[in-house]
Amino acid sequence: LCVANLSQTLQAVELDLSEFDARVPVEMGGGTAFPPIGRLPYLLTIPAYGFFSFNLSTEVAEPSWHAAPPEQMPEFETLVLRGGGLTEMVTGRYRSVIEKEALPQYIGRRRWFASRNEPVGAVRLAWAMSMPRAGDNVLLTEIEVDVGGRTEHYMLPLAIAWEDQNPSALALQLALTRVREGRRVGYLTDALTLDPMAHALVRGLRSAVVLPLPDGGELQFLATPNLAEVEIPTEAQIHRIGSEQTNSTLVIEDSASLKLVRRTVFSLNPEAEMARHLTAQGYANAAPLLGEVVRRTPDSSPAVLALLFGYVRNQGDAWNWTLDQVRRAITVTTQAGQDSEQAFEEQISGLIPFIRAVGRRLGEFHEVLARPSADAAFAPQVARPEDAEALAETVRTELHRALAALVDPRHSHAADMVPLVEAIAQAQDGLSAAVDRLAAGFAGTSRIRIHGDCQLSRVLVSGGDAFLLDAGANPDGRRDKASAMQDVATLLRSIASAAATLEMQGSQSQGLASPVVLRALVAMFRTRAERAFLSGYLDVRPLDRPILDLLVLKATAEEISADPAVRPGSLDAAVRGLHALAVRLADAPDLADAELESAGE
Repeated sequence: LCVANLSQTLQAVELDLSEFDARVPVEMGGGTAFPPIGRLPYLLTIPAYGFFSFNLSTEVAEPSWHAAPPEQMPEFETLVLRGGGLTEMVTGRYRSVIEKEALPQYIGRRRWFASRNEPVGAVRLAWAMSMPRAGDNVLLTEIEVDVGGRTEHYMLPLAIAWEDQNPSALALQLALTRVREGRRVGYLTDALTLDPMAHALVRGLRSAVVLPLPDGGELQFLATPNLAEVEIPTEAQIHRIGSEQTNSTLVIEDSASLKLVRRTVFSLNPEAEMARHLTAQGYANAAPLLGEVVRRTPDSSPAVLALLFGYVRNQGDAWNWTLDQVRRAITVTTQAGQDSEQAFEEQISGLIPFIRAVGRRLGEFHEVLARPSADAAFAPQVARPEDAEALAETVRTELHRALAALVDPRHSHAADMVPLVEAIAQAQDGLSAAVDRLAAGFAGTSRIRIHGDCQLSRVLVSGGDAFLLDAGANPDGRRDKASAMQDVATLLRSIASAAATLEMQGSQSQGLASPVVLRALVAMFRTRAERAFLSGYLDVRPLDRPILDLLVLKATAEEISADPAVRPGSLDAAVRGLHALAVRLADAPDLADAELESAGE
C-alpha cells in the first residue's frame, strides 16, 4: 500500500481498508509497525509532499503500545431508577432485564469470558455485595453463565458512571445499560473503569474485612505484613493497564498493582500460592504480595478474586524492550556503513548485561524454590525412574507431532527450509534415541515448583535489573513440580522467538540490511543473548545440560506443532532450531552454511 500527499500542506486521510481487516501495516523504509487495520476507516496524517509505503502483513505483531478498545454494546437499554441506586438495579424489577437482555450480549464481547466462542445459555446474577466503606456506589458481583452443559462463574464489579462526573471513554465502552435517575443520566458499567473500586478494595484489605455471602460463604480480605509498609494515598490516581485480558490489572499511584481474577475457580490459586511463598522467603525480584481477596464457600473451598502486589517501577517488559534495543542497533549499524559486526557489538553492549541479569534472577528464583520447606506444596522432590520415563514419553509425543506437522502436505515450506525439514525427518530415529538417552539422567535429580511460563514477556525491565512476573500463572500444570531446566529452556526459546521476530520484521523493510547481513546480525544477537543468560544463571546455580537439551527439544517441537500455518517466519526459526538440535544430538547433516549461502543469492 502506498499513500502520497501531493499537497504543500499537512493532510489527514481516512481509508477504507476493511478488506485487509486484522493486517498490520509495516512501514517499508524502516520496518515500523502501525496499529492493525479494522472494520472502521483507517486514519493517516501525512506531511506536505510526503508518502507512506506499507506492507500489509499477516505475520508481524501489532505495536506493543497499541491497546485495542473493548467491543462496545451495539445499543443500550435505558433503565429508569427511583432513588434506589445500584441495589435497586440488581435486586428489583430490572434484575431480569440485566440477566436476560444485557448480560448475554455483554459477556460474549469480553475477552475475559473464557467460553465466548460457544453458545451462551442463561446468565444470572449470583450475588452482589456493597464494597467496604463505598456504600452502594460499588457492588462486587458474581455472575453465573450456563455454557456447554456446565456453569462458569465470573467476577463483574458494577458501578454507575454518571455523565455529570465526566467518566472516561472506557466506562462507556464497558457499559451494560444506560441509566436515568431524575435528571441524571449515566451508564451501568464495569466498576474497574472507576477509581472508587480500587480504593474500596485497598480499604477492605487494610481493615481485614470479612463479608458474609447469601449462600452462607464469605468474602475475606487478607493482607500480608507488607501492606502496612506501603503508603497508598486515600485518593490515589488509578492507571489501567492495556487492553482487556483474561484478568484485569490496575496500577494504584505507582504504589501497588491490583489484579482482578475474572473467572472464579474454587481451588487453590497457584499464582497467589507462589506469591505468598516468594514474599515469605524474601525473594526480592518479584513484586511482593500485599494482600488478596478470597471467596470461600460454606464448605471452605477457596477462590481468589483479587491480588494486590507491590508496584515495580519499570521500563516495560523484556520482550518489547529487547526488540526495541536490537532494532535500533540494526538500524544504526546498517546506516553507519562500517564493519557491521563490530558496530553491532557496540550497539548491543548495553543490552547484554540485562540479559545476564535475567539469568541471574531466574537462578536465584530457583534457589529459593529448591530450599527445604515444611510446606509440602514447595518441598523439593527427587525424580523417580517413572518420572524420567514419563518425561521421555512426553518429549517423544511432541517430537512426533512436530515431525508430522513438518511433512504435512497441506503446509508448504520456503525453498531454503526444505533441505532442513528433510534432514530432520531422516534424523527421526536418532532424535528418539537421544530423547531416551537424555531422559535417563532425569531420575535422581531435583523436582521443584517452577515459574511455568518464563518468557521475556514475563520479565520486567527495572533500571537495568530484571523482575519476574506471573510466576505460577500459566494454566497448564501450575502446581506441578518439574526440573528447573524447564524455565531455562522456555527463556532460551523466547530469545530464539525474539530473533525470529527481528529477522521477519527486518526482511519486510527496504533500505536497511541485506538478507545475509540481517541474518548474521540477528544470529549474533541470539548467540550473545543466550550466552549472557546462561552465564548469569551459572553465577547462581549449575545447569543440567542433558536435561536442558531435552527440554529445549520439547519446547522447540511444541512450537512447531502448535500451528504451522501461523507466522511462517517464526516456524522457519523453529525449524532451524530443531535442525541444529538434530545435528548436535542425532548426527544429522549440518546444512546451516548452505542455507546461509542460499539466502544471499
